[in-house]
Amino acid sequence: MHPLRTAPGVLAVRLSLPRPGRYLAYAEIERQESGGQLLTGAFEVSGTARPDAYVQQPVTPRLTPAVLVAGSPVTIEVDTQAPVQPWLGMPGHLIVRSRDGAHLAHAHGTAAGTSALRFTLTFPEQGRYLAWAQYAAGGRLMTRPFTMEVDR
Repeated sequence: MHPLRTAPGVLAVRLSLPRPGRYLAYAEIERQESGGQLLTGAFEVSGTARPDAYVQQPVTPRLTPAVLVAGSPVTIEVDTQAPVQPWLGMPGHLIVRSRDGAHLAHAHGTAAGTSALRFTLTFPEQGRYLAWAQYAAGGRLMTRPFTMEVDR
C-alpha cells in the first residue's frame, strides 16, 4: 500500500484487514534534501476473520544461486502468468522482511520475458525471509507471497 499525504507531515492509509492478529507496518519515506527513512510500527486487530477474506496466491520463485548466502546477491524470478503492466512506474515491486521484522528491503523488478519479473537483492543475515511480489496484470494488482531461507 502507498499512503496518502493528508497534511504536512501526515500520511494515512485505509485498511480492511481480513483477520484479527498482530500486524507490522513499515513506511519508506523520502524527505526533500535529507534522504530516505524507514518508519516501523505494530498494531493489534480484534474481532473475527471475514469468511470472504482475500487469499493471496503463493508462488515458488526461481533463485540464482539456489542456495542463498547472507551478504551475496541473489536473483529472484517470479512467474506472473500474464503480461505485466507498469504499476507505480515499475514493472513490479518486491517487499522482503526477516521473520522477526528487523530487516526490510524493497526492490524494483525488471521484465524477464513476457510473463515473469526479475529482482536482485542481498540478504543481510541468515534466517527465514517473508516476501511479497506485487505487479499489475490483466487490469488487476496481484500480490504473490513466498518465503526464502538464507542458509549461511
